[in-house]
Amino acid sequence: MLPLPSYGEHVTRDIAGQNPTLLANSCQEHTGESAWQFLDLVIRTLRAQDQRWGYLCKDASCVVFARDIVAYRASSGDTGIWIVDVIGNHCPGATTGDVPTVRWGILPFELERRWAPARTAGVFP
Repeated sequence: MLPLPSYGEHVTRDIAGQNPTLLANSCQEHTGESAWQFLDLVIRTLRAQDQRWGYLCKDASCVVFARDIVAYRASSGDTGIWIVDVIGNHCPGATTGDVPTVRWGILPFELERRWAPARTAGVFP
């Protein structure tokens, strides 16, 4: 099992700082397909450094993906991953005035959940 690379949080925060509108509009429930732009950019940038970064599969067939999480494949297969919640307050209520923020919440190492290097557009959990 590989450790989670230490640069991930810095990369994610840099992207958010340079693209605050993408982060603010990252809720698929409110913004639709264009809401993926922030997470897609984070994963694309992380993958430029290490191809083990990708999306967390939410179903066994790996066609539905987590909308606010990145995954890091720490094994030789498509399971055995680190899961990181990167968007806090992801889909705040419209009346609260809250906005999404960067959150680097590392979850326990996962042996069974699947990872994918790319997602299928338009599939929401």
